[in-house]
Amino acid sequence: MGGVALTLTIAWPLLSHVPGWAGGTVAADQEPLAVGQMLAKFAAGSVPDSEATRLLASGESASHALDAFVEELSAMLDVPLFVRQITSGRELVLEIERSRALETVADRLRNSPDVLNVRIDRVAGTQRYWMDRLLLEPAPGSELGRAASLASEARAAEAVRRQLAVQFPHPHYVLAARVDSQQQVTLRIDLKATAMNLIKALRALIGVEYAQPNFIATVN
Repeated sequence: MGGVALTLTIAWPLLSHVPGWAGGTVAADQEPLAVGQMLAKFAAGSVPDSEATRLLASGESASHALDAFVEELSAMLDVPLFVRQITSGRELVLEIERSRALETVADRLRNSPDVLNVRIDRVAGTQRYWMDRLLLEPAPGSELGRAASLASEARAAEAVRRQLAVQFPHPHYVLAARVDSQQQVTLRIDLKATAMNLIKALRALIGVEYAQPNFIATVN
């Protein structure tokens, strides 16, 4: 079941730091969460609940009505989502559509006069440790370029994060920034923090009984 790519703007709220990164959470911690996913239960009789009930009973794997609902939800949240699975309790496991989200962020950045060039760097990773990132070259003499040129790499990363947050505000997206010694700016989507923001937004919607992280069951 596919999500939908959307035009978006982005922000970098300051969270606990990954070494060398500004504005990111630790990606390799031990919390048993399915990163970038959220579990949501919708009110009885609603389209997602009715379709979840039908799909579970029929064994079918596709639903145009559910796809349309998720597309509408994605537009409302301004983040591309898709249904990863449906639980036996008729809950939807929603997941951020990672590649399309990153592509849309890249397109948005390309329209900024402060950005000379941006490209997506595809890095081999796993479902839990998604490593794709954006490589950004600031325009010479721009505010972003001056931020990236600070002597300390850590200070430069934080300055870049703050500058981009001013230019591209968004209530849900969380990205982390890093600047190397050649003033190359690297950005990545913080999937865990972004999902937590989406969970808060889902909880505020009428027709959502509950929303929470998708915890991974472990056996001790």
